[in-house]
Amino acid sequence: MSPAVKIGVCLADLRGDGNQVIKKVLDKRKDKEQAEIIWLDARNDFKQQEKQIAELIKRRVKVIIWQPVEAEKCSSLVQKIKQKNIRLVVINNLPVDAPADACVTFDHARVGQLLGRFVDEALTALPQDRLSIRHPLNVLILKGPAKDKTAAEIAGALYTYLRGNSKVRLLAEEEFTAADINQDGPKIQPRLEPKINQTDVIIATDSRLTEAAVASLKTRGLAGQVLTAGVGASLKASQTIFKGEHEAEVDLMPELVAQCAFDAALNLAKTGYWPYTTQVVNGNYNIPAQITPVRLINRENLYLLEERWGKELKKEAKESEKGNQKGPVKEGEGQKSSSPDKGEGDLKPKTTLRITTQEGKTVEVQIPGEVKSIETKESAKK
Repeated sequence: MSPAVKIGVCLADLRGDGNQVIKKVLDKRKDKEQAEIIWLDARNDFKQQEKQIAELIKRRVKVIIWQPVEAEKCSSLVQKIKQKNIRLVVINNLPVDAPADACVTFDHARVGQLLGRFVDEALTALPQDRLSIRHPLNVLILKGPAKDKTAAEIAGALYTYLRGNSKVRLLAEEEFTAADINQDGPKIQPRLEPKINQTDVIIATDSRLTEAAVASLKTRGLAGQVLTAGVGASLKASQTIFKGEHEAEVDLMPELVAQCAFDAALNLAKTGYWPYTTQVVNGNYNIPAQITPVRLINRENLYLLEERWGKELKKEAKESEKGNQKGPVKEGEGQKSSSPDKGEGDLKPKTTLRITTQEGKTVEVQIPGEVKSIETKESAKK
């Protein structure tokens, strides 16, 4: 029996839901593939990750699967890894101008394009009375650290998609540090408050930014008046889509990223080669790469995430039903129910019509099914 392949996995931050999925996939495969995995979590600390890479070199791993914290600082670390003849598989952010053996990453440009399409569709999804008040559509962008290459590439593709669209105006771009994002609402929400009343659409490059934005909108009573879309499809973000509080997430499909990275690591450890599908230019190097697909998730196709989140997604829906939480209202659509009809996994919606009179009085009426159209008729004044 051949000895187990020793693989070091050093991730930027295991607190992220996507990285938790990656860990679950790799742990499931390691026994079948006779692999030993050493897990290390840098918790978004470059100095900590520097020590962890040194530890993996000392423990003589055959391959390192690495998700760099600050890719622009990591070139010297790659040199140390390669000098010890250790194979290197990088997830997402390539260390700048460094010779990795493999790169597995999702399609950054496609993420930006999907977010751009969402903004286009928002032009018809927002209530018409709001659009008639303000034109063009005001878009607020929430993104990660300025040096985060992934966030920058997503935002760049989004800007390219929207460029020249006279119906869309970039209201502002807010950048947040990794520490801000990990602290969630306390750091993010106060910076959103002054801009929310002017905003029609909020786009975020990280699900945690989206979660904070949705919470802020709910606090201000603007759910459904401001549309939201994020990146990552975290558990909490998926739950808010299910409840009708949030419109869409780009799913980065971490299961597939994990499978491809593990395949690359095993092939490199055993044969020194892996069947890559493309190459990416990284300074003086061409890096063998696998670009994994992404997809836009909304309430209509949320079932695609049921295998990932399963009972947690349904549990949140049941809690929402008990709390009688309401979702947003869209022109011609009404509000979809925050919970499914009876029956396991059924996502069939109900519609809640929220009617506000000129005098400020609000009345809600719930009906089964979805609304096709709404007409308003005024009674004759006496």
